[in-house]
Order: sequence, then C-alpha cells, then structure tokens
Amino acid sequence: MTDQDVTDQDVTGRDVINEYAGLYFWSFEDGRWAYDQTSEKRLDNPGGVGDYVIGGSLYTHYWGDNVTDVTTATLTVIADGSLQFTNIVDGDPAFQRVSEVTFGLHPWVRVGEAQ
Repeated sequence: MTDQDVTDQDVTGRDVINEYAGLYFWSFEDGRWAYDQTSEKRLDNPGGVGDYVIGGSLYTHYWGDNVTDVTTATLTVIADGSLQFTNIVDGDPAFQRVSEVTFGLHPWVRVGEAQ
C-alpha cells in the first residue's frame, strides 16, 4: 500500500499515512492472525497478532481484548487464493477509513501455500 493509495482514500495526517503505507505479510491459522509490515519509514506497529473468526462469508478480525476493537467484513476467496474484503465495518468509527483502506483497497494476494 503506497502513500498515494492511503491519501487517495481520504486518510490524512502524515503520521497516519506513514504508519499504514507499506508492504504487509499476513498469515492465518486456526483462528489466529499475524502480520509483519515493512516500510522505508519508521513504524510504530510493524507487526501484530490476534484472533479471527469466519462464519460463512463473515470475517471478524479482533485487534485486541476490547469488544469494540474489531473489524468485520464480507470475505470472498478468489480462485487464485487471494482474499477480497467488502462491506467493511470497524467497531471504532475513528478507524473506519483506515480499516476500509487496510482491508478493502486491494485484494490480498496469496504468496504462500496453505499448510
């Protein structure tokens, strides 16, 4: 995700743009997610872990222990194994645009095999 990707989606503030632009690698296994982010800029949160639940096409992403610290979306698995998130709703309205950019701006391209 580039700086331009982020700003084109009306996410503003240099600190926010610097934190969310970058290359993400996500993994999902047995209800746990993890990510690592790389960027040429200094990142406050270059990685994280948490829980997720999939019920039918509803994906629920838990960012932390707080019940409002959650993002939900409709999940579609594309034929090549990539993921597409739509109907994205963040439990905290202050992070709605950031969640829309993070989850919905581009399909998440599969780079590894399921294990």
